Amino acid sequence: MNFSEDEILTKNQIAMYQYTKLLNNGKLTIDELSGFFPGFLHVNSLEEVKLHFCSKKTLDFLEIDIDEVKMNGSKILKSHLHPNTFRKVSTSLCNINIGRENVTTSYQQIRPPNTDTYKWYYSVKRILNKHESFSITQPISVLGKSTRLIQKFLELEPWLEKKYYPFLSLTDREREIFKLVASGKSTNRIADILFISSQTVNTHRKTIYRKLQIKSITELVRIADYYS
Repeated sequence: MNFSEDEILTKNQIAMYQYTKLLNNGKLTIDELSGFFPGFLHVNSLEEVKLHFCSKKTLDFLEIDIDEVKMNGSKILKSHLHPNTFRKVSTSLCNINIGRENVTTSYQQIRPPNTDTYKWYYSVKRILNKHESFSITQPISVLGKSTRLIQKFLELEPWLEKKYYPFLSLTDREREIFKLVASGKSTNRIADILFISSQTVNTHRKTIYRKLQIKSITELVRIADYYS
């Protein structure tokens, strides 16, 4: 199965929602997740240009140990990233307001150890918590293979994939109501929680259903379980 560039980028972004959920819930470690893909997994600081943690595969690639990462995370990035890439990363890593969906992608030039040649990589990043972001960086040459693995690993359903961009189009207030509806709250209860009228809640619900192109609470809950 071959994927277009847009499909590859979308599937990688969708995957970050699921990976972050698995990591935050303790159902999977970074090293366990790293074993599935031909790329590097790492956790970066949002407060400074610095690595906080790397998977074993990443450590092996950089020929360093975890103590070096904790002590010299900033120097490690600077020594392996092309100067132009480092400048871009310097801006994006420290910008916590990456967007409502908290997922960004970029192409980066990285220099493997013991060589002067930079190679192109594709990186997907998502906010992990208030202080850190979680990234997967893969060689461009394996993106197609990696995407097929993502498809298999997450068992992505076509119906749910199609809801990705509609889900991102929800406003902050709509997302707030979306989550409350998915959790089983009634219209009146949501109105009390948000200090708005029941009529306003119903208007938002209709808009959410229209944007997501759904007709039932069951469909809404499926989307919430996958993306929220």
